[in-house]
Amino acid sequence: MNPENQKALADFRRKLEGLLGDFDESAHRVVTAQANAGMAATKRGTPVKTGHLRRSWRRDKTRRVGNAHVSGYSNNVEYGQYVNYGHRTVNGAKETTGWVEGRFMLEKGVNAAERQLPALFDAEINRIKRELGF
Repeated sequence: MNPENQKALADFRRKLEGLLGDFDESAHRVVTAQANAGMAATKRGTPVKTGHLRRSWRRDKTRRVGNAHVSGYSNNVEYGQYVNYGHRTVNGAKETTGWVEGRFMLEKGVNAAERQLPALFDAEINRIKRELGF
């Protein structure tokens, strides 16, 4: 192999090693972006009466668990589950008088985050390519 090809092969090998080293950081970045997108969609779908429920959404820290990166978001407002899933209405005699449909804002936010995942992966791959000169 001539010296020019050896240099090109060495550069290519260095770039590939850079890709592997950057994988952990990239996975962390994509999971964080996905959690942010899901929480934003969930917040937009949360109804506002006093604003307390919408303001109470909190994103968990992205962490590594085994070989995976995990993140999420939550809300600890007592009545949040009733707004999300729906609830019955009662009169003074504790008789059921109706049903209030749920808003399913959490499920809609998770679905929105899942739909954005391919675009997040593409953006991260393009970032790595630009950074490493591919």
